[in-house]
Amino acid sequence: MKRSLFAICTAVLVSTSTLQSFGAAFSLSPSVVTNDAGTQISLDVTGTSAGATVRFEKYMDLNSNGAIDSSDMLVQAFSVTDGQVARIGGVRNSSVPGDEDGASNGQLHVLVNYPSVSPTLERIAGQYLFRMVDPLGGFSPVTNTFTVVQKIYAQGVTGRVYKNSGQPLANCFVVYLVANGGGAGAVSDANGNFTLYTPPGDFFTLAIKSGAIGDQSTGGITVQSNAFTAKNLTNLAAAVTVSGRATDAASGVGLPGLFVQAESQDGLFAVSFTDVAGNQFRSSPAGGKSN
Repeated sequence: MKRSLFAICTAVLVSTSTLQSFGAAFSLSPSVVTNDAGTQISLDVTGTSAGATVRFEKYMDLNSNGAIDSSDMLVQAFSVTDGQVARIGGVRNSSVPGDEDGASNGQLHVLVNYPSVSPTLERIAGQYLFRMVDPLGGFSPVTNTFTVVQKIYAQGVTGRVYKNSGQPLANCFVVYLVANGGGAGAVSDANGNFTLYTPPGDFFTLAIKSGAIGDQSTGGITVQSNAFTAKNLTNLAAAVTVSGRATDAASGVGLPGLFVQAESQDGLFAVSFTDVAGNQFRSSPAGGKSN
């Protein structure tokens, strides 16, 4: 069984504000959600200049050390301007985060849908880091922790992710997909071990890590009620590498936090996320196509 995993798009609001600010802070609530939740995350900002723009960056903290490392993936990014929200035909576009208090007062009340655009990617359990940045450098970046935990079922999948060399593949996304394209996941530990809690049924499992090639053709599994099924996954060595930049067609501005995938006709799968400038660097299977 072969299917495209998910598609991601990120909206970026650009402001021409030149104001700087100092002592900015933000709180995040709730800071912990289960991966079956449908809710909104509130980001409340204080201490900015009136009319200023801030950028939020959401990273997957793969090693759970509470710091943004070079190996941590930027999975979402958006900018918000004090006092502004996106509208279509005069109607609030709730899919684009904005300042819901409606006032240019140096305080922002931002609501982010969970999940927002990807019902699979955002349901990967693990520790995330929300970082608030002033694009003009008026204050030092501020970071808060956001945690997604798995919904506990009486059954699921346990196993280990390996490189094709036989070594364990640490800090790797492991997801299960259902027939309608939805799913959820977790992160393998330092030894490649993972546990996925799932409803009973037939699923497709896939290990995802930038720089490694997953094989979709080997991921089928059936989970019985009240039992955990063992399933090991092996990722292959990449044949080629691809690099490039994702930009807005109208403005040429780089698009950060975009999920980029490459697939081959025989089910091999490689992924990457664009960085804050929209750049992506990814290993790919030979003969693959990018999406």
